[in-house]
Amino acid sequence: MIYKKFEIKGVNRSAHITLFCPENTSDMAEETRRPMVVLCPGGAYWFVADREADPIAYKLLSMNMAVAIVYYTTKNEGEDAKPFPEAISQVARTIAYFRRNADDYYIDPNEIYVMGFSAGGHLAASMGIFWDEEWLLDTLNGWDLKLCGYNYDYESESKADLVCDTTECDEREDNTGTCKTPLTAADIRPNRMILCYPVISSGEYAHKESFYNLTGQKEEDAKELWEKLSLEKQVKSTAPPTFLWHTFSDEAVSVWNSLLLAQALHRAGVDTELHVYQLGRHGLSLGKAEFLPVDGQPKPVKEVENWPELLEVWLKLEKEGSGT
Repeated sequence: MIYKKFEIKGVNRSAHITLFCPENTSDMAEETRRPMVVLCPGGAYWFVADREADPIAYKLLSMNMAVAIVYYTTKNEGEDAKPFPEAISQVARTIAYFRRNADDYYIDPNEIYVMGFSAGGHLAASMGIFWDEEWLLDTLNGWDLKLCGYNYDYESESKADLVCDTTECDEREDNTGTCKTPLTAADIRPNRMILCYPVISSGEYAHKESFYNLTGQKEEDAKELWEKLSLEKQVKSTAPPTFLWHTFSDEAVSVWNSLLLAQALHRAGVDTELHVYQLGRHGLSLGKAEFLPVDGQPKPVKEVENWPELLEVWLKLEKEGSGT
């Protein structure tokens, strides 16, 4: 087992990564390559929920998957913390890192999934929907947000001609003054999305606290950005196949978030499986008592405990259907 903790930089801040990775040994098939799950716990973009971190990783490990938990930037880190676009940049760079270093971790670079719970589901879904958009690639490569000290003029300059003029920049190649190989859409594309009671919509069924923490602005002050981040309105056919589950009785994040996203994915022709359970409050994780907090927090619900098994069946059928 490879277990380690390290950091991956987004725009101005780094995410803390916890990696659990099965390791091939001499008495195993050395060519084995496993799926990698990039896991985004929930927490309303205010914190990262522990009950949706290690317990989920342990379950995925039992399904022979590697797991990278992303402790992404959240609003409670300070006034200068900007979860958007910091968090999605951190997740994108995490995907790119493992795809570019797949052999070192016994990972199949064509089977890298994003998984998220609640607000982490919004983050994972944002990655799946926005992975091929120019604004995200520009952000990752420093053009728009001046990650490397660029002063970019779209009218007069070519991105290919830019050099890094910040000596402290982590992206600078030694002795060259140029930046490392820019990230491409292919580097950051997730092959599947796994979304568990996700925050999706900023409209009628919004979990407004999540969107406020994400953007740092109230809806009336940032209508265009809130609209852009209402993901059911942004779905394209390039979104990856998606597995969703939710509960009808979720009063914190309405089931309509998953229903609206499933509808949009279906209309776009994206393979989608949706499971809606009758009972269960928000934040159930694996549904078991040992993984839930006490004192008025969600109680265990036996009904939802089978969602990992449903996921495992879906992943097998998806791989067989896609030929991967």
